[in-house]
Amino acid sequence: MQRLGKSFSLLIITNTVVIILIAVFCVVMHEGVRYSDEQGYLELGKGVGQFGVYQLNGLATAYRPPAWPLWISTTFIIDSPGWVVFVIPAILLMASAVLASSIGYRIGGQIAGITAPILVGLYPVNLYTATTLYPQTLALACILALWAMWIFAPTVTSSKCRAVVAVGAGLTASCLALAVPTLALTAAVLLLAVVVTFWRIGARLAAALSVVFAAGTWLIWVVRNYITIGEAVFLSTSSGFNLLLGNSPNATADSGVSADISPSVEYATAHGMGELSRNDFYSTEARSWITSNPEESSILYVKKLVNYFSPYNEPHSAAQNNATVQALIATVAFGSILVLCIVRILGRESIKMHANEWVVIALFFANGPIMALYFTRTRFRQPLDGLMAVEAAIGLAVLFAICSRFLQHRRQRKDRVGLPL
Repeated sequence: MQRLGKSFSLLIITNTVVIILIAVFCVVMHEGVRYSDEQGYLELGKGVGQFGVYQLNGLATAYRPPAWPLWISTTFIIDSPGWVVFVIPAILLMASAVLASSIGYRIGGQIAGITAPILVGLYPVNLYTATTLYPQTLALACILALWAMWIFAPTVTSSKCRAVVAVGAGLTASCLALAVPTLALTAAVLLLAVVVTFWRIGARLAAALSVVFAAGTWLIWVVRNYITIGEAVFLSTSSGFNLLLGNSPNATADSGVSADISPSVEYATAHGMGELSRNDFYSTEARSWITSNPEESSILYVKKLVNYFSPYNEPHSAAQNNATVQALIATVAFGSILVLCIVRILGRESIKMHANEWVVIALFFANGPIMALYFTRTRFRQPLDGLMAVEAAIGLAVLFAICSRFLQHRRQRKDRVGLPL
């Protein structure tokens, strides 16, 4: 009991220190709104919070999915000072660190529980997005929350608690899909895992609640789009634009939003296309270029897939200082996580590898081919890096276990032969 209490004390201390460091970093590095995407989310959140409308430039829109703007809107609903909105990403990263700690402790024990919040909370790309109004920090928290609920669902015995977990899983999955649409598959897989877990332990009602709340939340968005813009848009109307950015004559492996598609944009503007018709037009243009240039588009797809694993992509939409230093830090951090993940897999006999670990690792790699259909950026992969960071923490626990056994073996050898270490 005393040992268990000491273990939890270390976990609490570690999480507290990580939370403080995140807060300090976000305060010191805060620079306000820097990118056009942030401004768009801020405008949507302000519209919802102050006027109860979901609009861009005064028009109803489905260009950006609603989850992140709705989170932002809470600061406008309570009429808080302008800087409070930037606290939300920091809090979400803090929550992610705590979730990582609980997952790591559950699977890998004390060492993993202590190192997981460090690897997730202080991961350079996570810290960077926590100083922006990008939705990736929300996505990170959602992914780790779904993984945690999957792991802890079988241990919940109270029917009321199961209902709470089930509803939470459904809402979290829909939040993830409606925050970052490219992660909709990840949301569906993790939700399905929770549902199957409940079903296997006989909690049929909990399983049903997860599906109902996930589908219900998503359908609210679909119905809203049908009513306000005349089409049942499932996620967003930016898919065509993003598809063209990643599949056009000027697109490169890491060009992202900087790819020059101005001829198509100018054509759409000149013909007065609305949001829906623009989305269809851009999709048609992208598909036309792909079919007309099969070899070039295939090579570009492979390059984008390789770029998915890039540790760092320099932002295009704002001037960056110390890009070389940032790239070095990101490379060392990402490389270390991958190496420790390999250690975790190779050392699975030391700490049993659970089925859920294989699933989250598979999700990390499976998202590459999906994102490469559009374009790949390190920031878009960042929420999935959180999964690998937890696995890396378990990898550290594996290393510790291996070293402990080695030292124990040497001590036993010393006792047998009477030789010094």
